[in-house]
Amino acid sequence: MKQYAISLASLAIASGASAGIVETISFTNFSAWANEGPKLASFPAGWGTKIEVETFDFVKPGSYASLMGGDSWSAWTMSASSGSMSANGGMVSASKPGGGLTFNFTVPLDGLGSGLHGIGGDFGLRGATGGWMPGRIILTLSSGVSLTHDVNSDNPFAGFWIATPSVTITSLTVMPYGDDADTTSVSINNLYLGFAGVPAPGALSLLGTAGLVSTRRRR
Repeated sequence: MKQYAISLASLAIASGASAGIVETISFTNFSAWANEGPKLASFPAGWGTKIEVETFDFVKPGSYASLMGGDSWSAWTMSASSGSMSANGGMVSASKPGGGLTFNFTVPLDGLGSGLHGIGGDFGLRGATGGWMPGRIILTLSSGVSLTHDVNSDNPFAGFWIATPSVTITSLTVMPYGDDADTTSVSINNLYLGFAGVPAPGALSLLGTAGLVSTRRRR
């Protein structure tokens, strides 16, 4: 079964400017994303990769206007597009049906191209009766390009690697899509983050695809 697809996305960044071309690889299987993604991306020689997983177990049950987590290259801020978010048992949901969830990543791309090149998640898109509903994932990149991926099957995982070395991920939004979007609830219970770039001095463990490291602290 094919578990990934290579695609090109282009966007005119400014009037009169040439379109920015970004190569992306999308996945519908976590194992393929974690193990095959960095290889298929063909990152430059000397680069390493590291993967972290956020399970949201650190979030106490309740309602939140925003949440923060991660560390260094994986630092993130999470919010809902409308209203608040609710957390329970390691799952975070948009409190209002029809609302989306957005992760913003504020760590800048360094001069060598290192940074957040991979991202994935276990996303829930459910209607009023609990059945699966279609959705849309939007990635915004440091180059100004936006990538759109439609979720068309009841598969919780979707993941991506940005194979263009000079471009990193700055935000991810998952939102309802389609005729019944207003009644669709969006949730997430795992966020997967992938570093690709030149390891910092002494960080030799980054060479090769590293094991998963949970980041469960609330900042």
